Amino acid sequence: MMTEKPKVVGSLASLSAYLFEQLDRLSNDDLSGEELKAEIKRTQALTNTAQAIIHNAQLGLNTAKFMTANGMAPEVASGVAMKLIGGGENADKSTD
Repeated sequence: MMTEKPKVVGSLASLSAYLFEQLDRLSNDDLSGEELKAEIKRTQALTNTAQAIIHNAQLGLNTAKFMTANGMAPEVASGVAMKLIGGGENADKSTD
């Protein structure tokens, strides 16, 4: 039961969609034994990765808030924060 892998876009919206797809795979009643164990292991790895991505995004948000609170223009603070978390290229394309 292999599904096509979604394209990684690098946004929180794509992360959310990917996690829901994994939830659907995990909820498959036809999985049993080794297949179920493999999906559980995959889910754990995805969850760990998602938590790191979310933590990184929170760090960027906190950075932007701190910089804005200390007098930096919001658009500049946001740009600096996005560069710090590595979201500069995809951030412009994201709708998050």
